[in-house]
Amino acid sequence: MEKIVIVEDDVFLREELQDILEKEGYSIECISSFDTPVEDIVSASPSLILLDLNLPKLSGFDICHVLKARGIGPILVLTSRNQLRDELHALDLGADDYLTKPCHPKRLIARIQKLLHLYENMRALLDAGDFQIDEKANILYVGKNSISLSENEGIIMKALVTS
Repeated sequence: MEKIVIVEDDVFLREELQDILEKEGYSIECISSFDTPVEDIVSASPSLILLDLNLPKLSGFDICHVLKARGIGPILVLTSRNQLRDELHALDLGADDYLTKPCHPKRLIARIQKLLHLYENMRALLDAGDFQIDEKANILYVGKNSISLSENEGIIMKALVTS
């Protein structure tokens, strides 16, 4: 079952989104405390993040940037911010899609299904904090740099990271 993390500070909207997505068969985890949203999202290991931009403490833009730097996604931004500059900024930071509120539930479901399908066959990254390893292609990512590993090096690195 696909797990979606909803990052939304409006309680009523968060509950409505949870209801809509659970009826579609998704497992839902909601972020309702915004003290450590990035860590909470990462620990949930979501298949998709549904992210509002107007959040207390840390903005959705910042959360999107940090998650994408760690190779975590897909991220679908769902926000009341309807200015083109906001959409372009979110996409530039790594958001995979952008919808404005109010949004028809069928449109939201269609976008979620599209993103999940696109990510289904993409690389699986093991996150080790300062670096990531592409398990399928044996590539080590450190910041914006990448290093191709031999098959044996890949096996050793995966074993070290997962132990």
